[in-house]
Amino acid sequence: RYIIDVPRPKLRAQMVKQSSRVVNLNPGEEAEVEVKFKNIGNVIWRNKGMNVIHLAPTRPRDRLSKLYYEDIWENKYRAATLVEKVIKPGEIGTFRFKVKPNRKGVYSEYFQLVIEHVGWIDGSFVRWDFRVFGKSVDSSIDLEQDSRQNVITRTIPTSTTITEPTTTPASESEPKVYTPVSSSDGLFRVRISYSDDYSEITADKLFQVIGDGNKVLFEVGPDTPVSIRRMSNNIHIQVGERVKSS
Repeated sequence: RYIIDVPRPKLRAQMVKQSSRVVNLNPGEEAEVEVKFKNIGNVIWRNKGMNVIHLAPTRPRDRLSKLYYEDIWENKYRAATLVEKVIKPGEIGTFRFKVKPNRKGVYSEYFQLVIEHVGWIDGSFVRWDFRVFGKSVDSSIDLEQDSRQNVITRTIPTSTTITEPTTTPASESEPKVYTPVSSSDGLFRVRISYSDDYSEITADKLFQVIGDGNKVLFEVGPDTPVSIRRMSNNIHIQVGERVKSS
């Protein structure tokens, strides 16, 4: 008789490269964005099959983005799939998609990796700011109405079966976003939980992340997310591709 030890799946990723976060374009103009993530978990990523990996709009999960591009996206709730066929733990995978907004405005969109029928991947958040200037053009799809309906569908409590959209299981809770509140000395504290979840902070102005001994770890610009996670006795802080411990 043999005993086989099957490790618990760890769905984790780390962003290693992102195309320009701010994208300027005109209504009806097409733009392509790209992001690369390193697989730091223990689950293989695949671009086909029942457990295909996607880059999907998030906050909230499974929502319809106002930038949904019918001709290019995988479906209304999934922007892109893995470019490579297979990415093993320790390797880097590429995700690429296009947008073609028809209405002017500034769209700040968050995306996250998800393995279908398995769960959302921890540490795989990415954000782009799409700035659309000029005269709006006609579209056959009313994304404003669709997005509102999607929010209504997702927020009404019900004891019956949810029909839209079909949500994949979540492997961890959604990280919360904390907006700093100014105090007399300009400092604020963030409590880090003992779970595996990330916390994320942002501010509407320039701020500093200060570690032990009042050492400045990062100087962070407005609206730039800072991911913070407690691992054993250390605090891991990530801003973009940079990671430091305190």
